[in-house]
Parts: sequence; C-alpha cells; structure tokens
Amino acid sequence: MAALTAVEMAALTEEEFGRLAAGMAVVRTRYDGLRRNALLSIGAARDRSARALVESLQGDPSVIVAESAMWALGQIDRR
Repeated sequence: MAALTAVEMAALTEEEFGRLAAGMAVVRTRYDGLRRNALLSIGAARDRSARALVESLQGDPSVIVAESAMWALGQIDRR
C-alpha cells in the first residue's frame, strides 16, 4: 500500500482496498477514511491532475468522502 499515490488511494474500489489492506494496520482507518485522507492530501497539494477523480467523488455515497472531495476541489481551484 505504501507504493500507492494519493490519487491511486482515492480511486481504490472497496474490493481493492480489502485485498491490499488485509493484515495491515491501515484496516483500522477503513475504506472511507483512507479515501478521505487521500483527498485531503490531493487538495493540500493542489494536484490539478486529479481534478476529474476529485469531481467524480463529490457524489460519493459516503458523506465524509463527498465532503472531502468538495474541499479538495476548492483547494485545487484556489489561486
């Protein structure tokens, strides 16, 4: 999991997360927590290359992921 970028972590499916995180401490963060943290990292870095992914996650069923995506998008668009 350490070799994944924030963008790759934010894009993980729940199945991929389960497979990659099995037996690791990151399981405690849970799937939505990992994606939230990845989105916060993307926003803090103002990673414009991740804009399409961040936009798509604004509609995520998880409120914490959707709100983090909205925040990240605001940071990406900030000048």
